[in-house]
Amino acid sequence: MRAEAEVVVVGLGALGAAAVASLAERGLEVIGLDRHRPPHELGSSHGGSRIIRRIYSEGSLYVPLVDRAYGEWRDLERRAGERLLLPGGGLFLGARDGAMVREALACARERGLEHELLDAGEIRRRFPHFDPPAGVEAVFDPAAGVLLAERCQEALLARATGAGAELWFDRPMTGWRAGDDGARVEIAGGEVRARSVVLATGGWLADAAAGPEVRLSVERQVQHWFEPHAGAYVSDLPPFVWELEGGRSWYGLPDLGEGLKVGMHHGGEPTTAESLRREVDPAESREMRRLLEQYLPGTADRCLRSRACMYANTPDLRFLAGPIPGRPGAWVLGGGSGHGFKFAPALGDLVARGVVEGRPPRELAPFLPRRFAAA
Repeated sequence: MRAEAEVVVVGLGALGAAAVASLAERGLEVIGLDRHRPPHELGSSHGGSRIIRRIYSEGSLYVPLVDRAYGEWRDLERRAGERLLLPGGGLFLGARDGAMVREALACARERGLEHELLDAGEIRRRFPHFDPPAGVEAVFDPAAGVLLAERCQEALLARATGAGAELWFDRPMTGWRAGDDGARVEIAGGEVRARSVVLATGGWLADAAAGPEVRLSVERQVQHWFEPHAGAYVSDLPPFVWELEGGRSWYGLPDLGEGLKVGMHHGGEPTTAESLRREVDPAESREMRRLLEQYLPGTADRCLRSRACMYANTPDLRFLAGPIPGRPGAWVLGGGSGHGFKFAPALGDLVARGVVEGRPPRELAPFLPRRFAAA
């Protein structure tokens, strides 16, 4: 079997789905491939919900991009006719001299973003679910909220097919190449030929596009859902990220019908997409229960379920979005590094624009793969 298109996008998680939709809406013939049938629980775009925030402790350079993403998510809501982004604000907590609070404040002040700095007493008064020890402070971001992750992905895929894209599921890529004569993507029983290829395979990207210019490592992470304790109305819990002593962080999102969602942010075991340990040890959920009992006492009962997922990390934890040096017609979109989901429609649209124009937009400058090739 042989198929042809102007662009083939490999990987239909949130980033790949957004790129396919934007390419198709620009009038290109696009084929999107995925080794599974999204949304599924085998990659990095599942888990029901994701935090979206405007104040970015990872650096103020992300603020223009996340502002763009907010607009794109709202536009997608209008198209889909359903709520995908639930506003309400969010908290970034940690020691008053810790990196989380310090960098969140620096971002807010540099960009002139609305925010509040709360001490431990104010946190307990405003958000009685929380019981921070003395010395903990929080930056409140009123623009933060929750994205309904799997609904977002479904809406992006529907937008893509509505614009004329072909989506092929259960078609793992077995090889690819790109050069002056175009791109070829091999699949079982055939190949897809195109002018350009966009590799957006998440954790599999480390193998699919390995090289000095595409530097990725895969980290195992686990998400847990806890049954709310009787009388604890955690549906109004603000999403939060909390830096602990020693620099580790954990996060939480409100109960949206599946339970209170919590997990550690980074610090997971090194792995690969194929060797990911999907079984969750009971000790992992016990660790989260201890954190809940210590810092959000009375909110959670038993652990309902736990799921392993992947962070595809770059060395600097910035994304990979742009042309692959030395591979004409090949683009990469990934390296979410545990915080990329919220940016999906913005990154997908910018990569689509770059493919059409033949050069990366200036907004992608911090995320170009060539920063590693030159290292």
